[in-house]
Amino acid sequence: SPYTIMIGTTLGKEYHLFTIFGIEVCCDIGLPILMAFMALTSLQRMHSVTLAVIDALAVVVIILVHEFGHALMAKSFKLSPGIHLSLFNGFCRHSGETTSFRRFLILAAGGLSGIAFGLAMLGVLSAVSTRSLIYGALKNWTWQSIYVNVGNLVLPIYSLDGGQIFDIFVRKCVSGQYLCTWIVHGTGFILSLIMLMLSVVYMRGSYFLAAIAFMLLYENGQTLANAMQEKRRQRVLITSGSYRDHV
Repeated sequence: SPYTIMIGTTLGKEYHLFTIFGIEVCCDIGLPILMAFMALTSLQRMHSVTLAVIDALAVVVIILVHEFGHALMAKSFKLSPGIHLSLFNGFCRHSGETTSFRRFLILAAGGLSGIAFGLAMLGVLSAVSTRSLIYGALKNWTWQSIYVNVGNLVLPIYSLDGGQIFDIFVRKCVSGQYLCTWIVHGTGFILSLIMLMLSVVYMRGSYFLAAIAFMLLYENGQTLANAMQEKRRQRVLITSGSYRDHV
């Protein structure tokens, strides 16, 4: 079957980092590349090694908090979750079958945990208000955590959490695999294209966001192309009398 590159695709060998709450956290070569990219971008902009280190660590903390939200919810359903950190983001995987409702709860838990963490950090930072650059950087990343998690949760772009939640509802309301694929991934393709254009035109220098948008655009476009290819194959088989389409 056609191979689809996804935003959660691993890059090469997996390395164990640590285990906490019975949840294994691993990474691939993409994580140090991401951290180096964030640090170098910060260093070029702010000329501060301290702020560069904060930026590199902050993005990892934001991703970890988000993924632990997914993982802890999955663990509550005894699904043996694990977390993988890569170049563009992290992702939570688990074993065992689950229901659509439980899958919805697992997906929603990531964004909600990130938002809750951001709000808690704002409370802490407000209590120790100062004018230092480090304080400013931490407050900026706290707001970034809230914005990123809200966007991840509400935007119906597959394979963001919002897109996967959208996929659950579409497949509950619409019959036909092919139509569902077009609704879910067509929506994802259009919105990720808009996201890419906004990141390039109106958010100059937002290379990370542009890269995420490009990967989402490519993933949804590739899924649509694969669906059309499969549909054409089915039609050829039907024409030859060797296949009956039950989709």
